[in-house]
Amino acid sequence: DQTSSPTCAAGRPPANCPTWLGSIRPSSTRWGALRTAVNQVLPRVDLTYELGVAIYPINGSCGIAPTGVNLPPITGGGSLIQMFLSQFGPDGATPTQQALDAARRWYASNPSTLPRFILLATDGAPNCGSDVGEVVSSLQALRSAGVDTFVLGIPGPASALQQMAIAGGRARNGTFYEANNTAQLEQALREITAAVAECQYDLPSPPAPVRDPSLLRITFDGVTVAPGGNGWVFTDSTNRSIRFQGAACTTLRAGNVRRITALYNCR
Repeated sequence: DQTSSPTCAAGRPPANCPTWLGSIRPSSTRWGALRTAVNQVLPRVDLTYELGVAIYPINGSCGIAPTGVNLPPITGGGSLIQMFLSQFGPDGATPTQQALDAARRWYASNPSTLPRFILLATDGAPNCGSDVGEVVSSLQALRSAGVDTFVLGIPGPASALQQMAIAGGRARNGTFYEANNTAQLEQALREITAAVAECQYDLPSPPAPVRDPSLLRITFDGVTVAPGGNGWVFTDSTNRSIRFQGAACTTLRAGNVRRITALYNCR
């Protein structure tokens, strides 16, 4: 099992950029597929979110990290997560409730004004002295604390995962995300990370507000995004925040943008 956590930092962060914590419990047959999918997806969001990781069980059986998190969320944490996944694999039972409760305690000890999310990925029902009903209660407690949970089965027991997905508040079409191979895992991870992408960003603070929009150049990974219906607009008369719309917003939410830049008075 494992926990990872993304907040935003592309160019300047969006107005309401989320933080993540994910929990993963694949069998050994799914571990290689998971690592491949993570290696494909994390580089695209590494500069967009802060990423952290907590692996469980530790020391076999039902152990979890004492603090609930092995790697606290940091910008650029994706490479460290990849390293963790290359060094650790499935080991022991599935203490899902214990891991979720530990994550809730960690969040409570590290408050933030940003939205927060958990990614729970598993291929088995919880054990270690707890059942699905108790996991549902833990997910509901997280929601009450302001933390929604995405549930990803890779694959897993459908009935249990569906209950968990609904309790987590981020079910897709009333059920959990599901992936049976590397390609599906990669797509599911992209959909989940994109589901909370914001299309509104604050501009870096210039000496004065932007007066001439024609002198403001916005880029996605070095490619200019034009102002307008499929690009960006200022959110109000202060010209200190922009909102992407149409095709530009769709591109962001598809998880296809790694860096956003804003250049003013540069040609």
